[in-house]
Amino acid sequence: MILVIEKLIFPGKSLARCEDGRVVFWEGGLPGDRCEVEIQKDKGRFLEATLMRILEPSPLRQSSPCEYSATCGGCQWLEAPYAHQTAWKKAFVEDSLQRIGKIAALPPVEFLPSGALLGYRNRILLRGHVGATGQIQVGFFASASHNLVPISRCQVASTPINEVVLALSKMQLPDGNKKFRCQIQEIAGEKAEPTVLVLLEPIEKPYTWVEPLRAQLAAHPRVAWVGMQGEKPPFFVFEKGDKATTFTLPGIFQQITTAQNQIVRARIAEHVQSKKPRSLLDLYCGAGNFSLQFAEMGIEVTGVEFSADSIRAAQHTAATHGWRQMTYVAQDAERYLREQKVARFDYLLVDPPRSGMKELVPHLLRLRIPSIAYVSCNPTTLARDLGQLLELYEIASVTAFDFFPHTYHVETLVFLSLRVIL
Repeated sequence: MILVIEKLIFPGKSLARCEDGRVVFWEGGLPGDRCEVEIQKDKGRFLEATLMRILEPSPLRQSSPCEYSATCGGCQWLEAPYAHQTAWKKAFVEDSLQRIGKIAALPPVEFLPSGALLGYRNRILLRGHVGATGQIQVGFFASASHNLVPISRCQVASTPINEVVLALSKMQLPDGNKKFRCQIQEIAGEKAEPTVLVLLEPIEKPYTWVEPLRAQLAAHPRVAWVGMQGEKPPFFVFEKGDKATTFTLPGIFQQITTAQNQIVRARIAEHVQSKKPRSLLDLYCGAGNFSLQFAEMGIEVTGVEFSADSIRAAQHTAATHGWRQMTYVAQDAERYLREQKVARFDYLLVDPPRSGMKELVPHLLRLRIPSIAYVSCNPTTLARDLGQLLELYEIASVTAFDFFPHTYHVETLVFLSLRVIL
């Protein structure tokens, strides 16, 4: 079947219409591409397809800055003008909130583009393969496959990370035919220049074969630490702020785009200051990314996060600075809320995973916390949750942020206030 892409929908799927008027969805392509697709599933009202090839490229397409973009599955929109990317992402948020959340009186959605289109990532996850002769290849999987696309540089990763990627692609091991994963994270560190943490995840046992790789990486001047899952590394300086320094541990989640994260953090701080809360609850708090900043304001903060290592990092930051009013708890968020008998918090900050916080909403409606800041990486689950919260809350503002240029991902910050019910 030959179709022309009309538009893109979240999460970055192409939409076209066949002769009978039914909608067809598939992965890959840009609006205006004339494509040959193969129908995989007939869902009645719509069809699901697989892209076979692009017969005629869209007029939108421009040259890609990445030599691997034709095969690598990491970035979907490297050939799309950035102004179109931001328009599509804003539309993802607006469409989700109106269609899924049924939010009729939606405030205007503000969109903040990224200040950097390349080199913005402070963490990447590579797949690695050791060939029969011991030569290492690292890269990403091709789209919708487990076929490795070897790289020596990632255009959206930071310079320190790329220095290590290039070194990895040139390394040799005595043993061949091995597979591994490799997470590389940039940190501020103690030195004048940023350094990186490298977490190796070998696939084949016994893991002794990875020791020569660890040794070569440890010798690299950019590498502050290299190890494997299950080891107990020290704390490392993640970010040096004007007022405080935050710490991290290898492998825990930290926001990948530092500059945009700082903007979101500042927006939340401004809103919190305007509400003057005495107590704040930070659910899915990670290592305290958004809430550690409130230590200087005298706010009593409770952070809840399932990852024990993330909580350890938050606790270490608080203890280092002597912030005794900051409490961070390693616990499931829904269980924590279930055990709260009274609404003892003035402000709620929540940054859930892509699945959202559906199970939390009934507890939040019971607790009636006056103000909420909801940070989301998935506009569809955000819309679902907001649709339920609007039973008692009203939306004050919606701001979308481009954390990941050249991909369909979009971050959204929503402020809500408890309605006065007479």
